[in-house]
Amino acid sequence: PATNSGSGIVHDKQTEVYQILSGAGEMITGGTLTNSRPMNPMGATVRQLTGPSSFGTGIEGGESRRVVAGDMVIVPAGVPHGFSRIEEAITYLVIRVDPEQVVELK
Repeated sequence: PATNSGSGIVHDKQTEVYQILSGAGEMITGGTLTNSRPMNPMGATVRQLTGPSSFGTGIEGGESRRVVAGDMVIVPAGVPHGFSRIEEAITYLVIRVDPEQVVELK
């Protein structure tokens, strides 16, 4: 069944490349995060995965596009993004480009 996510995230220094492996839905990019709040800079997610980032309860003024298996979406650093509607469970591969090496390497 379709669901609505309604949240968004923005990464200050990392570009993300999404490859949709299966499923379908709508991804929103751009615009402005609503009710933005920074993620804990000392938390494992920020230190080991996303780098400095903020979450919001939604995205205002972004562009929505339907994504399906085989699609690729590039989200530059500083661009709010999120899945606004899930039609069928989405599996994706994400590649994070970290030119400033803000994420700890294992």
